Amino acid sequence: DCLGAAVPPEVLAAMGGDALDSQLLDDALLQLADFVGFSRALQTAPNLMSLRNHVGWRAKLATLRKRILPPRAELAQIYGISDRALLLDLYYFVRLRDLVRRYAAIAPELRVSGHEIAASNARKARLAAWLNRA
Repeated sequence: DCLGAAVPPEVLAAMGGDALDSQLLDDALLQLADFVGFSRALQTAPNLMSLRNHVGWRAKLATLRKRILPPRAELAQIYGISDRALLLDLYYFVRLRDLVRRYAAIAPELRVSGHEIAASNARKARLAAWLNRA
């Protein structure tokens, strides 16, 4: 209907077209526009954005510590070396360097309000519910 293209009724029914209301279509279009408009930072820095969900500075600090200083086995897997390597502990410094390089370059792009993120997440949830129903 929105594009003016002729769609056979059986195809429309099979796709759940009857369940697609105008609000859901608006959500889909806004979500596409949001994704295109979201910077590379928001697409590659979910760990920083997830800190908003933690209450209190201790919980946030614990989460940061886990992400910055992962267990030895995980660190070995990240860098593709043996978890028994003698120099594995030095890779914690390499990890710190890599994280600083990665996030320092995108830090200015992370200034997005919680309201914008919440609105985007709500649209995504409505669309996911519709997709799972169809």
